[in-house]
Amino acid sequence: ISKAKSVLPHANDAYKAKFERLIADAYLQKGDSLSARKSVDDYVAKVGESKLEPLDFKLLSEIYGRIKYQDSATQAKIDQKALGYLEKYATSDTLKDLDRYETVARAFQNARVFNKAAEWYQRYLDLKKEQKEKPAAVDYYNIGLNYYRASAGVTTDTSMLTKAGNAFADLSASYPDLTTGYYWRGMAAAGKDVEAKNGVAAPFFEKYVSLAEGDAEKNKVGLIKAYTYLMVYAYNKDDKASLQKYMDKLSPLDPNSEPIKQIKENMNRPRKGGR
Repeated sequence: ISKAKSVLPHANDAYKAKFERLIADAYLQKGDSLSARKSVDDYVAKVGESKLEPLDFKLLSEIYGRIKYQDSATQAKIDQKALGYLEKYATSDTLKDLDRYETVARAFQNARVFNKAAEWYQRYLDLKKEQKEKPAAVDYYNIGLNYYRASAGVTTDTSMLTKAGNAFADLSASYPDLTTGYYWRGMAAAGKDVEAKNGVAAPFFEKYVSLAEGDAEKNKVGLIKAYTYLMVYAYNKDDKASLQKYMDKLSPLDPNSEPIKQIKENMNRPRKGGR
């Protein structure tokens, strides 16, 4: 840092830019993120953001990503800038790079900006196809799961659930022997039918159950979710045979199932008129 600063007055414009970038990077490596930010901000002000190179955006993202404030509002702005620079790094030249796309997707996922994470995982998957590489099951899963997470809020965002369901449909179509796609497609559909009244998730959970029951212990958590939805749906449509079937399946896996208790209480409650 000291050496670079000493030669700055004598360097031409091209070398000044290189030295200023190196100084900012050196502060970052030293662990002084605030000095790194000041250096890189000064560098950007001199060069102009329109003339920044891909490595500049990468450095800016790394520096802003290291800055931590106690104030949550200030921290949110810093994090947003870090992610914005990372996106610019991934798209700042004509080179399409899988590692860059995946890095951006993971960064948004870690920052809990799930809709943007899903978008970048989709771009990652699309680039794999463009490069004649078969997407892995986890590539579809990452898209679907992040859209599913993005649906959660004060109110449920059903458009995010639809996108999640589409991703999980692609997963089950590409990897039909895996339970994952059917289960999560069921979960995405159930998010639009939380009281299990219209049964939109039933076909997906039924398919999941047919594959998952072979190893009930391994798939216990998923089976509890699926059985519970199917049981409540059967109760809502007054299908007593299916209701009993799923009660019998659910009880051994979840002996303290609250939905079973509630259904039994409702069934044992005297109807109006003493019937």
